[in-house]
Amino acid sequence: MSASQPMQASREWMPPHGATRDRAIWFFFTLQLLAMTVFQKIGLPVGGIAVSISVPLMWGGLAVLALRGWAKIDVLRLLLFSAFVFLSMAGLVMVESFSFSSLALVAAIYIPMIFTVRISEELYLRGLRLFVNLALLTVPIIFLQWGLQYAIRPGLWFNIETIVPKSFLVPDYFYERLVSYGSAWTKPNGIFFLEVSILSQILALAVVIELVCFRDVRRALVLVAGLISTTAGTGAVLLALCVPFLLRYLSPRVLVAGIIFGIFGILIVLANGIPSVFNRLSEFSSQTESGYYRFVAPFFVLGEMFDGSSVLWQGAGPGNAPKALIVMLPFTKLVYEYGFIASVFFYAFLIVSMFRGAYSFVISFAVFVFYNLLGGGLAVPFYGEAVIVLTTLFRVAHEHEEPLRRSASQGWFMRYGPGPGAQRR
Repeated sequence: MSASQPMQASREWMPPHGATRDRAIWFFFTLQLLAMTVFQKIGLPVGGIAVSISVPLMWGGLAVLALRGWAKIDVLRLLLFSAFVFLSMAGLVMVESFSFSSLALVAAIYIPMIFTVRISEELYLRGLRLFVNLALLTVPIIFLQWGLQYAIRPGLWFNIETIVPKSFLVPDYFYERLVSYGSAWTKPNGIFFLEVSILSQILALAVVIELVCFRDVRRALVLVAGLISTTAGTGAVLLALCVPFLLRYLSPRVLVAGIIFGIFGILIVLANGIPSVFNRLSEFSSQTESGYYRFVAPFFVLGEMFDGSSVLWQGAGPGNAPKALIVMLPFTKLVYEYGFIASVFFYAFLIVSMFRGAYSFVISFAVFVFYNLLGGGLAVPFYGEAVIVLTTLFRVAHEHEEPLRRSASQGWFMRYGPGPGAQRR
């Protein structure tokens, strides 16, 4: 299939066990997509805090699929994750204290990543289409939130925090964020999303998936319009980093139109937005701005640990990374808490899980950037959930593969490789 042609869901092969298997997996797929979008804010009270509902939904669904023999353990992933766990446990005996709840949360988020579920291309694309559709539904909500502020008063819109008990809301997020300090205007968060930055990242991922899998430029433009309207920068950064990979999916006519509009946008920025652009760039050097605490401060904190060899082996222990103001990205938090060597095995596990046998390298790359660079965290269920649902769990099966029945010889483990055709997109 050429890059200029949209993908069509294959109807030539359907998963074994027929309609029952398809319905069960589709129901599970749908629940996971809803949990990582419209139910982002909802959690279950555990130990005094609300843990994202995505965690029990993932474990419960995987348990059912595994018992039916439809979810398999990838042996290579299991070995790499086991090496990470072994090194982490060895390091714990050398630290003074650690947070068991932090360690348990990391385990709860990433153990599901060792599983894979073989599904047809049709079913996989159906799931990705649902994800894009859910993102599209946020665009009119974004416009409505701006419209209410302009038509009635700044800061006015409906939000679910007023009707959901506080004990069932995921804590420690800025549900409402002002456009700038002292402003009366509030950035739109799509009502259901944890933060406006996460909404913008979801929209950027939807643009990538739409262009890679379905090639509908009109839908992609609607998503881009919503992304711009959030006024959040992280989604725009994600999309910009993916642009070089997306060019091959666009027709020459669309590319020319994009270049023209791009030049026009740059001219507008140069004419009106230079101070704003430089203010954003200056955040990386200002110790009072979020850019500094998100991308610079964690590495200074990490550097302070390299006073000997201890950081190579055990780190400071789970839950002991600095919390005040500093946003610890997954890599910096891993090295700080678990040590450098354990972190190497974790990232080997992550990369193998995301890219080996993936349906699309571009989608996996976009999710990899989303997880590692845009404000996520090692122990944040939402980001782990997105990685699993969009890139690691589902693998497209092909006609040449054996039926996925749990026989005595195969058991719970997947011993076959990704098969030809993987990473075709």
